[in-house]
Parts: sequence; structure tokens; C-alpha cells
Amino acid sequence: MGKVDAVAGQRAWQAARPGTLLDLGLPVGWLDGLPATPTVWACVLDEARTKPAFAVLR
Repeated sequence: MGKVDAVAGQRAWQAARPGTLLDLGLPVGWLDGLPATPTVWACVLDEARTKPAFAVLR
């Protein structure tokens, strides 16, 4: 098997907890087709922070 140098996350903008990608112990190189810069991470995490954790059933 080959060595994994980094991972790419897809649909991070829609994820309830996108930061769990960081728990893999590997560098995240890309998020939704964008380089995973600190600015992109800040935007993704801020977007997730403003979403409700669970859908409200009425």
C-alpha cells in the first residue's frame, strides 16, 4: 500500500461537524475543492457554528 500524505474533504460546507476531519491525524490539503488554508477553515467552521446541531421537528 502507498503512503497517504494528506486528505481532501468534500461537502465540508454542509457538514454539521467539519472539524472532525482534523481528528484523522493527517493534514487536510483540500476542502470542497479549495486549498485548506486557515481562512478557508475559518469560513467552514464559522458556517457550521451558525447551523443548528440537529433538525428541529415540529
